[in-house]
Amino acid sequence: MVKDRFKREVSRGRLLSWTKGRRLRAVTTPEDCDRGESGGLSSAAKTRVYSLSESAAWSEALADLNMHDVYYRPGYLRSLEERGEGEALLFRYEQQECRGAHVILRRSLRNLDFRHPQVGAFDATSPYGYSGPVISDASFASAMWASWRREARRLGLVTEFIRFNPMKANHRAFEATIDVEEVGETIWIDLHGDIFSGLSKSTRSIVRLARRDGVVIEQLGVDAVARFGSMYRETMRKVKSSAYYLFSDGYFLGLMKGLGEDAWLMRARVNGEDVAYALCLRHGDILHYHLGCSRVKGKDFQPTRLLLYETAVLAQKRHCTKFHLGGGKSGEDSLFKFKARFSDQRSKFAVGRVVHDVEAYETLEKLAYERTGSEAHVGFFPSYRGQL
Repeated sequence: MVKDRFKREVSRGRLLSWTKGRRLRAVTTPEDCDRGESGGLSSAAKTRVYSLSESAAWSEALADLNMHDVYYRPGYLRSLEERGEGEALLFRYEQQECRGAHVILRRSLRNLDFRHPQVGAFDATSPYGYSGPVISDASFASAMWASWRREARRLGLVTEFIRFNPMKANHRAFEATIDVEEVGETIWIDLHGDIFSGLSKSTRSIVRLARRDGVVIEQLGVDAVARFGSMYRETMRKVKSSAYYLFSDGYFLGLMKGLGEDAWLMRARVNGEDVAYALCLRHGDILHYHLGCSRVKGKDFQPTRLLLYETAVLAQKRHCTKFHLGGGKSGEDSLFKFKARFSDQRSKFAVGRVVHDVEAYETLEKLAYERTGSEAHVGFFPSYRGQL
């Protein structure tokens, strides 16, 4: 049985991760990872964990790394922490000339919807968007992850769910030490050449029509957040999105103030009326499409297509090289197909699932299952949150 196999692997000092209702290959322990190819122990590494109360030092650590993205920055994470998604933490790793970093949201297990003994413990998830561990030299990935595993236990983590960054392909360096699964693709626009010629034929036609119909695209500041927020939540309710995606104006204000000129609020307007918005986030030469919305009556103009096209043109003028549109909600759904009309460029999106404390995880899994008496948790990680 799967459970018996799980226990046998644990008895050997190896940990298993969970995906799609099945246990996957064993993931090596920190002690295994500390040993290099020669079998000897690696040299001592310098590590540190930062909270947002140390945002200046956090930012300095990222500047030294110089291979991160907007999702690692205090200005992005503070809004998530303030809306109750967990405590933002940055793990920094340094060994010889190698530098690495990993960002998480640490969530308390105290408020799970069933009685359990792990009330003082936590689990972790990547912040909304794309992050995961990054490292300057992949040959040190196992050693870095071993250092993080020890720190994770000190922080009381039971499990961790990771969303890697398609624009960094950082999952590849950690495939030997984390149970990684490629779950789909995301779409991005190459900003080096002619953007218009990369659009689908139908999108080029719609862009021309939107211009003819007088749709105006402009970038706005924080004074437009209330109008954007209202339309955004209206859109989310119409498409029946979960409550998680009903971001408040406070979240948007915090994001724009925290990221400053790297948060772009773009608007499509026709006949003096707002018809679509896109909130995009920049770091270095990459611009990410973060959130967007449109009014139903504005769909006759297909304003979002012109909005995204003009945003790509603006990003090119500001020396970005990639405009990352992201993927769909589930596989190649209608949202994915819409974004695919802008470019044929694709990147792999991968996730990672880690159990840091096997005994605590088994206890939580068992209690959650007993509470519901069903297999509703299968395919969700961590399974005890899938019961809720």
